Amino acid sequence: MRLRGGRGEVTGAVILLPLVVTMVFLVIHAALVYHARSIVAAAAEDGARAAQVEDGSAAEGRAVAGALLEGSAGLIADPVVTVERSATTVSVTVRGTVRGPIPWLHATVTASAGGPVERFVPESQR
Repeated sequence: MRLRGGRGEVTGAVILLPLVVTMVFLVIHAALVYHARSIVAAAAEDGARAAQVEDGSAAEGRAVAGALLEGSAGLIADPVVTVERSATTVSVTVRGTVRGPIPWLHATVTASAGGPVERFVPESQR
């Protein structure tokens, strides 16, 4: 029942509610991107550590990074792990796409880590 002279103020809610919901989803998406960036950075660092050891290999670094990414519960889609190991250095790069609540908003996260390969250097060569 409507009171005489009363005006319905539904228009403001109709305009404001979709904007508020969109902002909430954008904040959730930004938090997921930040979390995914942390996971990708940890995967790159762990992969580099595994490949840096004296008896390590590029395959071991790739496996360690891949295992960490598998534990991300599907947050990171299509992860790509690149490991380059020479006689003296290791470089690991991890890249993936973040799955978020907004289907048309795709964020790609990338992280790199690296360092020297552990090796024995005789006293005469130091």
